[in-house]
Amino acid sequence: AITDEIEGCRAGRPSRQSDHGETADLLAEQRELLSLLAASSTSEDRPRPARLLIACSVEPAGARALRADVETALQHLGFLAASFGPGCSDDMLRSCAPLSTPVLGRGLLLTTRGSALLSPLTPAMPFPASAIAHDQGLPLGLRRDGVATYLVPNEVFCAIGQINTAQTVVLQTLAIGQLATDRAITVLDTSGGWRSFAAAAAGRHHAVALELGDLLSSLGTPLLHQPLVASTERVTNWAKMIISLLTDLCPDLSEDECGDLTAMVLGLADGELAWGEPAQLSALVTHLRESTSEPARHLAALLAATGAQRVPVPKRDQHRVTIYDAQPDQPGQHLVSSLGCTVIALRAILDQLYQQPAAEQPQQLLIIDDLTAVATATTGPALLGELFTLVAQQRITLWSAAESFAAMPRTLVDQLLALHPTLALFACPPEAQHAYARALHLSPTIAAQHNDLAPGECLLVRQQIATPLQIVPMAT
Repeated sequence: AITDEIEGCRAGRPSRQSDHGETADLLAEQRELLSLLAASSTSEDRPRPARLLIACSVEPAGARALRADVETALQHLGFLAASFGPGCSDDMLRSCAPLSTPVLGRGLLLTTRGSALLSPLTPAMPFPASAIAHDQGLPLGLRRDGVATYLVPNEVFCAIGQINTAQTVVLQTLAIGQLATDRAITVLDTSGGWRSFAAAAAGRHHAVALELGDLLSSLGTPLLHQPLVASTERVTNWAKMIISLLTDLCPDLSEDECGDLTAMVLGLADGELAWGEPAQLSALVTHLRESTSEPARHLAALLAATGAQRVPVPKRDQHRVTIYDAQPDQPGQHLVSSLGCTVIALRAILDQLYQQPAAEQPQQLLIIDDLTAVATATTGPALLGELFTLVAQQRITLWSAAESFAAMPRTLVDQLLALHPTLALFACPPEAQHAYARALHLSPTIAAQHNDLAPGECLLVRQQIATPLQIVPMAT
C-alpha cells in the first residue's frame, strides 16, 4: 500500500483517500475501532497501541527527495511521519521508548538497552481519566509478556518477604519515578539504605538518634485535639502513647517511675485542654532529672542533649524529600535502641502530617522500609493504627516493606487490608509463604504461583489476582 501510494504521488495522481466512498468506509472502520477500544478499555485482553518504525539510511543528496515522497505517502495513509538527520539515530531509538524522555526533572535518560527492556509500555491496569502518563513515574516492573506494570496514584503498596536489599531497591526505584510528580516524599529508614537517595534528591536527612528531643518536643499533641473522639478517651490514648514512647527509648524504667510519669502526663493533658498551656517535653525532662532512678536520669540527659529544652515551633518542611534515618549508630555513638529511634521517627512524621489541613497539603508519599520493625515496638501498633487511619482519610499514599505479620495484632492487619493494598510477594521459604497466605487471606492458588517465581521476580497481587513480575531496578 505504501509503495502504491508513493508511485501515485510521483505520477501526480490524487490520493486514494480522496475517493468519497472509500473515505466514508475508512471513517466507518475508524469509528468501529474506537468503539471496540472503548468497550474493552477495562478488560485484561484489550488491544494495545502499536507504533510502526521504518528506518532507512540514504546518502545526504537523496534525503530531501526521500522525505518529500515517503513522508507525504505515509501522511496520506494516516501515519505520523518524522525524519531524523545524520547522527540522530539515538533520537530515533528514543522516539520508540516514551520512558527515555527526561520526565524526572533531572535529565535522566534510559540507555538503549533500558528502553528495550521497558517496551512496550502499556500499564497492567487502566489509569484514572485525569492521570497524566509521565506522572506515574517509572514502572514497578515487567510482566512475563513484556508489559510494564505501574502503581497508580494513591495505591497502597506492601513488599513482603525477607527484608533485604531487594525490597529497598524496589521502593527506591518507585520513589525515583515519583520525583517527577508534585508529591512530597517522606521515608522512615530503619536500615540506613536511603542516605544516598536523600543526597541524590537534595532532600533533608534527619539522624533521629541525634534529634530525639527535638523530634519529640511537641509530644504528639494532635492526638489531644481529635474532634470526633471523647475528651476522656483522647487523654487516655495520648498518655498511653507518651509512656510507651518513653519505655521504647528507655526499657529500664521501673513500673513506679512509669506510674509517676503517667500522673504527670495526665496533668499536662489537663493543662493543654483546660487552660491552653502547651504540653512540652521540657517539663517531663525536669521531672526525670529529679528522680532517684538512674535510668530515668539517663533518659533525661539523653533527651536534653538532643533538643528537648527547645520551645517547639510549627515547622513546614519545604524539601520535596525528607528521610528519617532511624539507625541508632551515629558518628561513632550508640545513643538509644533502634526501636526507640523508629517509633520517635514515626511519631514525628505523624505530627508533621497533622500540621496542615489536608486540603492545603501536597500529595504525601510515605515510605516505611520495615513495617515489622515498627510493629514490634511497645507503641508501634498504636502508631501504625493512627497512620492507617490518616492514610484512609487524607491524601497520603503508603508504601512499605514487611517480613512478618506475626508481631502485628490481628486488628492492625485487618486495618491494613481495609486499605486494599497491592502486595509484592518475594521469594521466601514455604512455611513463610503459608504464614503470609493465612495472615493476608490469600487464596491457595496464589501460594502455588509463588513457587514458580524465577530469579529476579516477585508475585504482584491485586484484589486476589496474582501476576509474576520481573523487577527492573534503576540506580539512584
